[in-house]
Amino acid sequence: MYGASCDGRDGPWTRVPPPQTVLPSDGVKSLQTKGRKAFLRNEYLRRAGITPQSKLAKRKDLRICSAHPFVELRDNYRYETLELDGDGARKTKTKADDFLVPDSSGLKKRAVTTNRGLVVERFQAKILSQVEETSWMAATQQCSHLSDTSAPDLRQLNETVRQAAGLDVHVQAGNKRKYGQTTVPLPEPQVHPENISDDEVKIRTGFRSLLLLLAYILIVCNGSVEAMTEKATNLTWFEEWMIYFEWIWGRECLTLESLANKFSTSHWRVVLILERKRKRVLEALHQWPRFVSFEEDFALRSQRWKDKYRQKRVIFWDDTNVAAPDPSDADLNRAWYSYYYGTCVAKGAVFLQLCGWMGGWEPWSGAISDTDYQQRAGVFEYLQKFVAKCPTYAHIAFLNIVDKGYRCTLAAWRAGRQLMLQPDFARSDQRFNSREVLRSGAVASDRSSNERGVNVMKRSALIRRGLGKHQDPASLADAWLAWGFQVNFMYKPVL
Repeated sequence: MYGASCDGRDGPWTRVPPPQTVLPSDGVKSLQTKGRKAFLRNEYLRRAGITPQSKLAKRKDLRICSAHPFVELRDNYRYETLELDGDGARKTKTKADDFLVPDSSGLKKRAVTTNRGLVVERFQAKILSQVEETSWMAATQQCSHLSDTSAPDLRQLNETVRQAAGLDVHVQAGNKRKYGQTTVPLPEPQVHPENISDDEVKIRTGFRSLLLLLAYILIVCNGSVEAMTEKATNLTWFEEWMIYFEWIWGRECLTLESLANKFSTSHWRVVLILERKRKRVLEALHQWPRFVSFEEDFALRSQRWKDKYRQKRVIFWDDTNVAAPDPSDADLNRAWYSYYYGTCVAKGAVFLQLCGWMGGWEPWSGAISDTDYQQRAGVFEYLQKFVAKCPTYAHIAFLNIVDKGYRCTLAAWRAGRQLMLQPDFARSDQRFNSREVLRSGAVASDRSSNERGVNVMKRSALIRRGLGKHQDPASLADAWLAWGFQVNFMYKPVL
């Protein structure tokens, strides 16, 4: 009853009215409409054999295949009124009306006037009806053998043969539509792995080739083809992944409505796809180690960094801004306003290791300083626990290289004796000596790599546009983390 069958393109679907919530501001007309929809929903669930206490009955996005027969029903439904009784509760009234509900008898049966086909087709139907535990594969083998073809088009088979093979379970309903019955169009796939070029993949998703795109999907799905091809709507699995990558790349389709129009689907399906795919990517992010181990980091770093930092566990840090709207509430405005950027922003950290592995840290509201961010976001504590997971190199603490605006040397030392390296400070009118000049210049030169890492984090137009006026900050935070994980499989190391 819910969603799609084995392939969501089998036929149109009738939406079950969602649960109704009565609001204090509802008028008479609205109360009647909600009462009517509530009755229609309960009748749909009852006829489908779903109890009100089940988890399925609480879902909002239920569908019934329109291949099921619908019958007309005239019954009374109950709705609330604006009048109050002695206890202060609203009075209820009943009203008779006509409804179109699914027949509880089951699927539509084949018409008596069905054409039984030619002699060979009747013989095929007879053979298939004798096969025990008929499956799609068994039906294909029988039809392929009798038709003398390698891969017959099952849609072109005679209806009698399809019924014998169990292939005509869902048949498109007629064009007749009444209240509560809507049909969903069956669009052709907008994009397919076989007909999309590498140039188009780069324009739409940012990946250099289709191979890199599919490899990343397989990595996110932990090598499971079943998880890779999992679908949530009537689109193909590749279309759903393309919707996610086009959304996070954010170059062509700027709104969810434009994405829905591009793939000939609805707005709520796009939202459902993004939630599912983003959840899948974040699950992969949490399964992978947040940072690279010292052994891997040292083996993969270039000879330049090996000669300079030797047996040091180096990590670069830098905070950057993500645009945000100005809240009308004074307290929220104060929490999001950054004096450094002179506007309301979200602030997130970007880390980079010498081997080229990088990523983002959870963004906070813009009023927080760089020093407070490193301490209150739990960065040093997480680094300390990460080092402790490998007893062989537990004695090598992280060397954090940051800008001179940070004041967290003591906090880093307390968290596992981590070290801080940043340009030297100087009081007013005080000059640097030669050693301080060379040390500050060397740190600034190395930190240029981290600035390139920040640039990579902002190549996503979705992140560069920032938080929308009515957007949930949590969704932008998830996109920030997901993009920080994805860039490691899209670009070459910035070091």
